[in-house]
Amino acid sequence: MCYILYGATDETVSFEDYSKALEKSKYKLAIGTKHNVKMCIVNDLGDYSMTNRQCDCDFPTGKHDENATEIQELASLINELKNTKAVKHIYIALAWAGRKVKNEKSISINDISLSAFLANMEKDCLYTIDL
Repeated sequence: MCYILYGATDETVSFEDYSKALEKSKYKLAIGTKHNVKMCIVNDLGDYSMTNRQCDCDFPTGKHDENATEIQELASLINELKNTKAVKHIYIALAWAGRKVKNEKSISINDISLSAFLANMEKDCLYTIDL
């Protein structure tokens, strides 16, 4: 097993705006609920994986380098989604595949530097980013 970067945007997102945002990025966020993300992690499914990699153990989230290219690109995608119609939340976790995530935290995007947050994320914690 490995760490996988999981993510989703809530179901209120405008599908048209969501599609346009994802076209600009090599990363993806599925549309779903926090529960969907949790079940995907526990059941070791790839439905909510944000990258095309088999393993995200060396992905820079949580590695304290907010200037890493991947961090900047991921922050750009989240900012793009923030500007879409009706989206309220983004769920994101760097979690060990097949294991239940026990920690959850909610944060407001207005209270953080997105790049710094992504660079300093805790492993095995499911974050709800309130947009």
